[in-house]
This record gives sequence, structure tokens and C-alpha cells, in this order.
Amino acid sequence: MTLVPRTALAVATITIALLIVVGLVSFVAMRDKTTELLLRAEIDTAQVAAVRLEERLRRLHDTAESVATNPIVTNALLDSAGREAYLLPLLRASVPADTKNAVIALTDFSGQIVHSSARLAQQPSEERAWLASVIDSGRAAARLRLRPNAPPGSATPSRLAGLVLAWPVVFPPTQAVEGVAVVDVPIEDILISRVATRQIEIVQDAEAGQAESVLLRADQILVPLRLSAPLDGLELAVRTRVDRGVIDEAISALQIRYLWLGAALTGLTAVASALAARRLLRPLHTLAQATRRVVTAASYERRFDSGGSGEIAALDDAFNAMMERLQQAAERERATQEKRFRTVVNSVPDAIVTLDGAGHIESFSPAAERIFGSRADTWIGQPVLGLVAEADRAALAMRLQNEMGESGASGEIRGRRSDASVFPMDYSVSAIELEGERHFAATFRDITARKDAEAALRRLNQELELRVAERTAELSAAKELAEAANKAKSVFLANMSHELRTPLNAIIGFAELMRRDARSGRAALTPSHCERLDAIHHGGEHLLALINEVLDLSKIEAGKASCNLDDCDLDALLIALHELFRQRATQKGLALDVVRHDDTPRYVRTDTAKLRQVLINLLGNAVKFTERGHVALSVSLAPDAPHRSEATDSPDAAAPPAAPNPPAGAWRCRLRFTVVDSGPGIAPDERQHLFQAFAQTHSGMRAQEGTGLGLAISRQYVRLLGGDITLDSEPGRGSSFSFDLDLEAGGADADSAHGRRVIVGLAGGQQAPRILVVDDHQSNRTLLVQLLAPLGFAVEAAADGEQALRCWREWQPDLIWLDIQMPGLDGHEVTRRIRAAERERRTIILAITACAFDGQREAILAAGCDGFLSKPFVPDELLEMMAQHLGIAYAYAEGGAPARPASVTSTSSLTPATRLFDLPAELKEGLRDAVLCLDTQRTADIIESIAALDSELSAWLAREAQEMRYEHLLDLCERAVQAAPAACSLLVTKTSALPSSAEDSAESRA
Repeated sequence: MTLVPRTALAVATITIALLIVVGLVSFVAMRDKTTELLLRAEIDTAQVAAVRLEERLRRLHDTAESVATNPIVTNALLDSAGREAYLLPLLRASVPADTKNAVIALTDFSGQIVHSSARLAQQPSEERAWLASVIDSGRAAARLRLRPNAPPGSATPSRLAGLVLAWPVVFPPTQAVEGVAVVDVPIEDILISRVATRQIEIVQDAEAGQAESVLLRADQILVPLRLSAPLDGLELAVRTRVDRGVIDEAISALQIRYLWLGAALTGLTAVASALAARRLLRPLHTLAQATRRVVTAASYERRFDSGGSGEIAALDDAFNAMMERLQQAAERERATQEKRFRTVVNSVPDAIVTLDGAGHIESFSPAAERIFGSRADTWIGQPVLGLVAEADRAALAMRLQNEMGESGASGEIRGRRSDASVFPMDYSVSAIELEGERHFAATFRDITARKDAEAALRRLNQELELRVAERTAELSAAKELAEAANKAKSVFLANMSHELRTPLNAIIGFAELMRRDARSGRAALTPSHCERLDAIHHGGEHLLALINEVLDLSKIEAGKASCNLDDCDLDALLIALHELFRQRATQKGLALDVVRHDDTPRYVRTDTAKLRQVLINLLGNAVKFTERGHVALSVSLAPDAPHRSEATDSPDAAAPPAAPNPPAGAWRCRLRFTVVDSGPGIAPDERQHLFQAFAQTHSGMRAQEGTGLGLAISRQYVRLLGGDITLDSEPGRGSSFSFDLDLEAGGADADSAHGRRVIVGLAGGQQAPRILVVDDHQSNRTLLVQLLAPLGFAVEAAADGEQALRCWREWQPDLIWLDIQMPGLDGHEVTRRIRAAERERRTIILAITACAFDGQREAILAAGCDGFLSKPFVPDELLEMMAQHLGIAYAYAEGGAPARPASVTSTSSLTPATRLFDLPAELKEGLRDAVLCLDTQRTADIIESIAALDSELSAWLAREAQEMRYEHLLDLCERAVQAAPAACSLLVTKTSALPSSAEDSAESRA
């Protein structure tokens, strides 16, 4: 196609395109304007409907408010006598005229309907709950009533049944809510069916209800209703649907008219464009042909004349001038490019050399002059191999011949300067084509500095490797020294533990033996002797606790502490803790409270030993540093932790089972253990070091007691159990230590469920088992013999391993209590020899040792022992272990001390000091006056009269008076007279039940 037809077609196309664009813009504008007018009419219709609905809903709002605030209604709720006569007419008269089917009802404060203007259907449970919330909050509320069995979703017109307004009736003098005025309106009475032939609907829509203006959505118009509280919370809107048919018909007619007009204009434009292009563009066609010939010849020197006149002649002159300027610009560009190339080549630090096809140098850059030490003119025309050391020339020539190709050749070689010196360099050679001839471009780089740096780096690496080897040797030696020191520490701790536990075993054991004899009636001890025995026993246990703290810290530091789960009886644990600290608290005049709430399980699974140690440490510190006031330990549910079922692992809002404890593993809960005291408190600057090993507060330093390990070990143990200790303290106002543990329910064994009773011997009908006691310490042998022989066991003793083996062969005992660390044959060797010599009958061997490390247990069991017991031992645990292995039963003393049930509180758990608070007022006042006047005879008479009420308290008061502790007695008496009767110091609290019905709620309000 020639220039003229193409130009004509282009002009016609552009003109038609402009016409189409203008037509489309006009069409879109008219269509949008038409749509806007139609939508505006629909919106006006919806807004008119919205205004009418707002007025109708406001009348309902005012009706509910007027009924609720009417004094007649308030009096009717307060006085039901004769209210039927005037209340029903009042309610019916209050129904708005335009909502005749509305029902106005009145409820009492429990939500029950008292009167209504018409009969109402039975209230659903959710509506009664909603009315109860209105009564509780005292604020008016509104809700939409849905049709029965309506599909789920938002409150669409198909689901709406009506509107309910609830307005609380308040008695002004007391501001108490006495009932609710309820207005129930069917949806048919609220809606305005048609406005200007449009179907109007009321919907609940959160987006439309919160919109500031009209909301358009697809073919819907939503107008929000502006209502006051409480109707504004329903987010109601008026909805009408847009009739798209009318809009589409108007737009279609407009579209047809525009199409006919556009077709006519397009035809006229095409014809006119073709005629004009044919006449005007012929000279341009001639000029285009001449220009094509210039381009083909690639010369700017020829000038052209197209033969045209006017604008075409001017175009010829402009074209010739352009050719002249292009020629001048090309010459300048060629000179600039050559200059730029030279500048770049001269600034490059590498030597750049160009070669001809035979390998002779054509150009030599300034960098090449500097690197090779000679001028360029000395090398022009010379072979490039002259720049290379003589020893490497043959290799370079071979490489260039073999590797030269499209990618060129590169590598490392030695160069030669003009002074014949040799240096290392990198080279790169590539082939280029210039005017049809093959040439080469070569670059050379002096790498002398890089080679020197690499050599220095190699020397530095060698030095570093030597230093690392030396440092590694030093660290290895230090590690060996540390391991040796750690092993020596472990050996020292093991030996010291054994040496300290051995005499402690005798001290605690004989003290416990005498206490058991007193409890079982085999020995008569005075109260003073019992107190001294308790002091010996508590002192031994305190010393044992200090030893255990050091050993526990060693295990924690070594990372060997572990958690051994077992079933824990919290009541037994709390009773034991109470008995452990009762005497010390009494001596200081402190009130000691130990509490477990009844919504907590009694039996849980945890590491009982570690939990007991933590509570002993916290209670011990509280009693130690508190001089006046109280110390309390409580076990409760953590407030932010719901109960969990093990089967579903989901929160359960219900309270724990009413049984003493749920099945083991079937129920989990988070328990909070809290120790509170009224001591001196802890300063903020001491808290950051409080849980560090051997760290003590100023109070601890003044007390000069303890090792500073208790809190550090307690925190590590609590973290091992899955929690952490938190502190809440203020100087001068006491301290509170607490921690939460996530525990599961545990099982109750016979001992924990029925309490530990005092064993007085073997049950009848059993043959006396033969027991061999082997220990190199006379006191330990005597302790075991005196413990077992009175119970009916046949007991023999051996002082070393050889004697133990002889007695075993001759006497054939049923069970051997074997000490492990003995001179000569130790317990391990004795066990191995017995096991090797046994044929048919197997002797039960139970190890009893003062070693306290866990590794000893595995070694003892591996040697052949059947069980393991640490010194100092608890007699009941020793007897229980014998019963398990021998299958024997015991006889128990009558009237033993069973464990206290979880729901029963016994006065025997009260300390004497706290039981003083429960005496009659005349006895407390008389005792106070006698002590204040130092009247010893009258004091003795009053104490004797107290014996009829509480013999233990009387005995304790008598001892206090005999020891002349009148100041302490006077302080207790003053507190007892001023205070109400004391609460039990060992307590399981009860949780009050909430009302379960509306009637109970009404009774509680009355």
C-alpha cells in the first residue's frame, strides 16, 4: 500500500476514533445522569419511609418510658392489693393508636409478668434471661423478636416477628428496680407497607445501622434509622429495592439513537479523508522515495528536490538542512568517541595492548608503559611474547594457540620488565573484529602486592593455628583440673553426708522411738519430757534440712535434679507442716494458720518430697523472721486457671467433683500455694538477689541463722515442678510468697485415706520373721533392734560384713537390713556374696545407708538389693517397707490419730495459744487480771478451772506460769480478751452456694 492510501486511512481512522470517543463520553454522561435521577427518586422514597418509621418507633419509645415512670405502675408493683381494677385499663389506654396490636406488659423484679394489656404467649427462656439482665443493670433495653423455627442468620424481614422494648420501673426513694414495663409490638404494626408504589422493608444491618447516610448495596437502598437509646443498639434500617427495568429501558433507547448518529458521521468522515489525502500527500510520497535512497547509500552529501511548491518546497529545504547538520554531528560524535576511548584506556590501572593477527603489538597503553618500564614506541610492531619472562614464553605461545577462540584465553604468568626483572601478573587475551580483519586485545595486571598479601596471610594462619593449638591444650588441662575438683567435691559431699547422717540417724531415731513408746503407752513421759523430745527431734530435722540444702544445691548445679511424681495427700502434708512449726510459732506467740480450700482436690500427683521441701523452706523463713502477728499457708485454686478434664483437655466451668477426690489422672487443676507473714518485709533493692545461692537479706543477717540456700533451692524446685515463685512484699508490712502448679488428681492409698496409726506389734496368727541388722555403728544397730524387737520380730545384729555372712549362713534370716559403707567387706560385696551363694531360698536384702546421692541408689539395686532406705529414716516408712516385702500385717494402738477428713475441723489442731481465744470471756478476763497483778495463787486456781474445759491448754498455761513467762501470758490474754474466738489454725474452708432459683434470689433480696 502506497503513502497516499495509508495516509487517507490514517486520517479517517483518527477522525472516526475521535468521534467514537466523543460519542461514548456523551453517552456515558447521559446514562449516568439518567441513572442518578432514577436513584435519587428511589432514595427520596426510602427516606420518607424512614422518617415515618422513626416517628412510629419514637412513639413506642415514649409509651414504654411513660408507663415505666408512671407512679401508679410503681405503686402497683409495691402493693398488689386491688391493682387489677386500675392497672389493666391503664395499660390498655397506653397502647398507641397506630399500633393497635401492641401489647404492654408489666413484670416484677424477678422477671415474671404481673399484668398485660392483652394475652401473651409463654415467655421463652432467652427472653426471661434478657429481662433478668435489664433488672440487674437497671437500664432500658430493646430486642427484636424472631419467628419460631426461623432459619439462622441476621434479622431479615422473613425472620422478624416483632419488637420488644423493656423499661425498668425504679422506686425513686431507694432507686431499686421493682420491675420492667414491656412493650411488645408485632412487626406488621411497625412497617409501612407501601410508599409511592414501592415495597418498604425494615431490616437489622450492622453496617447500615452505623452508616452516617444512605447506603447503596447492589439493587438495594438502605436508609439508617436515627433512634435514641435503647433502640439505637438494634442497628435498624429501611430497605427498598431499585427497579432496574425502568433504568435499562431508558438507557437502551439512548444507546440506539447514538449508534445511528455515529454510523452516519463515520461514513462522511471516511469519504472526506480519502479525497483530501490523495491531493495533499502525493509530493510527500516523492520525498519519501528520495529519503529512502539516501538511507540506502548511507551518505549525507546529496541534496534533493521533490518538485513541490509552497509547504512542500519548504519541506525540501528543511530536509536538506537536516542532512547537512547530521553530517556535522556525525563527525563530532566520531571525534568525541575516540577521545573518550583514549581517556578510558589511559585511566585503567591494567596494561592494555592491542595485537594484529600475527601477534605483534599495535597499541600500548600508559599503564603498560608504567608496568613494563618502557615507552610505547619501543614496543609497537614487536611480538607480544617479549613482555613475558623467557621461561614462560613457550608455555604462553602454546596456550594461546590452543585456547584462543570465541572466549579467549586467560591465566597467571611471569612478566619481564625493561630492566630484565621478573614479576607475577595475570593476563587475558580476547579476539576482536575490526573492518573485517582479526585482531586481539590483551590486558596484563601486576599481582605482586596480592602475592605478598597471600604469603603474609598464610604466615598469619600458621601463627593462629599454633596459638589455637596452645590454647586448646591449656583449656584441656583446665577442664581436667575442673573435673578433678568437681569429683573431689562430690566425694567430699558424699563422705560428709555419710558422716553427718550417721549420728543424725541415731539422734532422730531414738527421739522418735521414745515418742512412739509414749504414744503407744509402753512408756510414761511427762509433758516436759515430751517437749524436750520434740525439741531434740525438731533440732535433728533442722540439721538434716541444712545438709539436704547443700546436697540439693550440688545436684541443681550439676543438672541432676529430677522430678519424681507420686500421689500426694495434701491434708497429710499440711498437718505434718503444721505440727512441724506449731511449737516454734507457739513459743514466739504467733498465730499459725494452715488452710486448704474445699474446692481443691485432696490428692494430687506431684513430687511430694520437693513440694514438702519448698513449703518447709518458705514456712521456716516466715516463722523465723516474724516476731509478732501471724504466719499463714493456704492452698487454693489459681484465680485465672479453669478446671480441665484430662479426656478433652478443655476448660470446664463447673466446680470440682463433690467426692473426696476424682479418679487419678481424670482431672487437672492449677493450685496456688501461698505463704503470708506479718514480718519485717523485704526491701526492693534486696529482691533481685533474694533467690541467689548464699544470699541473705538484712533480716537474715541479723538473725544469724540459715545458709542462704533455702529460697534458691525452692525456686529451682518449683521451676522443676512447672511453676515459679513470685514475691509480694513491702517493708514493715510483711511478705507473701506464692507459686502456681498445674497438677492432676492423684489416688488415695490406705495410709493417707485413714491416717497413720501407731504400730504396737505384729498382728496375731503370724510367725515372727527373723531380721538381721548389719551396721558398723553400735548406735544404729541398737536403734533398729530396739525398734523391731518390741514389735515381735526375732532380731540379730552384726557389726561387719564377715559377721553378717556367718550369721546369714547359720541363722538364715528372712530379711537383712544392710548398711552399705562399712570397713572391710562393704554392703555391695556382702550382697553379691549372698546372691552368689543362694540356692533355693532368696533372702530379702534392704539397704540402709547415709549416702544421699541418686547414683548410689542405682549401684545398690544393681548389686542385688531389693530396696533402699536413706538415713535418717522414718520408723513408719521402715516398717511399711518390711510389710511390703515380707507380706506381714501389724496391730495398731487403740485410739490412734487418724488423718483429719477434708471437711471436718478438730479443735485438737488448734495451738494452745490460739485455743486460749475460745475460752469464756469471764475466764479470759480473770486470767488477765491475775497475771497483771502477779497473783500466782489466783493464776493457778484459774488455770486449774480451765482444765475442765481444755486439759492440754491448762497444762500449757501451767508450764508457762511455772517458767515465769508472765509477760508472754499477759500479751496473749490481752489479745484473747480483745479479739473474737479464734478460727481453727488448720482449716478446710467452705464455699457458700449461690441461689439456684428465682425464689431463692427473692429470699436473699428480702
